[in-house]
Amino acid sequence: MYLQIGEFSFQDVTAARSIEWKVLASIGKMVRIPKGEFLYGDTKEKMNIDHDYEIGAYPVTNGEYEEFLDDKENEKYPIPEDWNKDKRTFPEGKEHHPVVYVSFEDALK
Repeated sequence: MYLQIGEFSFQDVTAARSIEWKVLASIGKMVRIPKGEFLYGDTKEKMNIDHDYEIGAYPVTNGEYEEFLDDKENEKYPIPEDWNKDKRTFPEGKEHHPVVYVSFEDALK
């Protein structure tokens, strides 16, 4: 028997559940990214960000995105390509996987 959490699979279900609780406790955690210079992409091109910003410490999961879409105010947002459009549900067994096929433009809405 094994348990899968996101990209990780565990043979020891007890250990996995312990890790799962730690992950669940950290959902919504944001990380501050300070303004300044950074190396971008494979070419390590120097780039500059002129303001601080925050980003989620962990990817948004299919389950979290579904909960977001279930809010009536968010019905305008598109359903990801790999979801069932009629039922507005993610692929079976992928609740804890990162949501994919959400464009940058969709995320800004």
